[in-house]
Amino acid sequence: MKLNNPLAVSAATTLAAHDTTTITPPPSRNHCLIAVGAALAGVLLLFSTPTTAQAPSRSTLTVANTTVAESIGNVTVTITLNQGAGAGGLTFSLGDTRLGLTGEATPNADYRLPPPITIAEGETTTTATVVILNDNVVEGDETIRLGTTNTGIPGFVSGALILTITDDDTAGVVVSSPTLTVVEGSNANYTVALTSEPTHSVTLTPGSSATSAATVSGALTFTTGNWDTAQTVQVSGVATGRMATITHEAVSTDSNYSTTFTTPSVAVTVTPPPTSLTLRASTLMPAEGTTVTLTAALDNPAPGGGTPVTFMAAAGSTTTAADYTLPSLTIAAGVREGTAALVIESDSDPDDGETIILDASSSNPSLTATAITLTITDVPPGGGLDAVSRALAPELSRLLADGAIGAVARRIARATEEAEAAEAAAVGSDSPGVTVATATASATPAPGAARDGAAGTDALVHRHAPTLAALAEGQVSLAGLLNGTDFTLPLHQARSDGRTPAWLSTLTLWGGGEYRRLSNNSNGLDWQGDAVSARLGLDARVRGNWLVGVAGAFGRGTVDELGQ
Repeated sequence: MKLNNPLAVSAATTLAAHDTTTITPPPSRNHCLIAVGAALAGVLLLFSTPTTAQAPSRSTLTVANTTVAESIGNVTVTITLNQGAGAGGLTFSLGDTRLGLTGEATPNADYRLPPPITIAEGETTTTATVVILNDNVVEGDETIRLGTTNTGIPGFVSGALILTITDDDTAGVVVSSPTLTVVEGSNANYTVALTSEPTHSVTLTPGSSATSAATVSGALTFTTGNWDTAQTVQVSGVATGRMATITHEAVSTDSNYSTTFTTPSVAVTVTPPPTSLTLRASTLMPAEGTTVTLTAALDNPAPGGGTPVTFMAAAGSTTTAADYTLPSLTIAAGVREGTAALVIESDSDPDDGETIILDASSSNPSLTATAITLTITDVPPGGGLDAVSRALAPELSRLLADGAIGAVARRIARATEEAEAAEAAAVGSDSPGVTVATATASATPAPGAARDGAAGTDALVHRHAPTLAALAEGQVSLAGLLNGTDFTLPLHQARSDGRTPAWLSTLTLWGGGEYRRLSNNSNGLDWQGDAVSARLGLDARVRGNWLVGVAGAFGRGTVDELGQ
């Protein structure tokens, strides 16, 4: 037997040796074998029949939430087939399967569907995006019944998904302010607009509850094109001290605006017109190069359109236009005050004490202003702080020079006196010639005085004990502590065998401090400060008139500017 397709023969097939048959290959790889036997002929016939894969027959649609807000944006829909797509995949559309029913959302106005969708061959699931469009029309909640269409498969059953869109629009009127102040004999304004887009034009008519107190302008029309554009309502003050309420009546063929609904009202208060203007300044003694904040205050709120105020220098001012720049301002309607900046110019002229008599004028002829006087303080070139520095620098220089050079000179003179006293003491004493200087700079101990530094230290502490006690009790200032603290303190100690080196027998520590309180209030400057200086030295007489040592001095000053 000859087999063209060995897969078409069962392993259990048996043929006689002299039998021959031909098997035709099947038309596809999906086949079944059917055996027909002829008992007498001993011939087995085998043949194959082709089969076709079953196409998907239904779909299922799902979303995370079946109720969504109008402002949500995008909704993701998942489409699932009951079995994999056939060769080439499955292309279909996502649409509203009950288009035109009452309460149903409108395509491209309330939502937008995706383009045709394809599920790849052998796949069962895909996703698509439905865009929810947020409009401004009051239309209530709407629904979309989504399903799969145009699959091209006979008898295909689409799953249904009902998606509800909740409306976020309401019909209403919005006003710019619930209250309004209007001056008698003048006008004040507020604005109104609709809260949602009407399907037809809306006429809004303001009305006053008390025309004897205030009257109001006429009707306004809002269309589908200008419904959200604020329109102006003008209120006129009639009688001072009275109040009125402005209401708004809406009329339209739009059912949402044709029925009675609550509209906001505006409470109006009528005030008397302002009659006086008070001027104020942040300082009445500005310095050159500074800015002064000027305030113009009305006794009553400004009328509609506001009250313009122009500042000017009145007669009697000693300044010129080059010394300052005058501002102007407008006090807004319904407000009592306004502010502006007056710039005081800097110059190099010695013109301290110049004055500006500041007055103001307004377009309201019945408004009178009260003038104020500003005195400009002169500042030398470089500014106030530079002037203070120039005043303080010489004192600091004097203190530092006195601390360094003067102290050394005084020390040399004192050391010379000590040396002469030591020689005189050595002649009349059996002890080695050692001089012990106490804390008093000019004092030289008598012959036979203590020969160690401890005595000098005790003397220094003893001398300042009252000062230290007063400082602890808060009864003495820094000046009281430092002033007069010049000291000379021996640091040596004589040996009992008399073999102390000459230079060690004169080793001395010396120093002192000084405090100065400084102040000035002339030339338009008011400042206070202080200066502190200190010096410290260490020396020894090596031989004869040779005195060797080191010394250092320190000076510092601080200042607080109190005036301009």
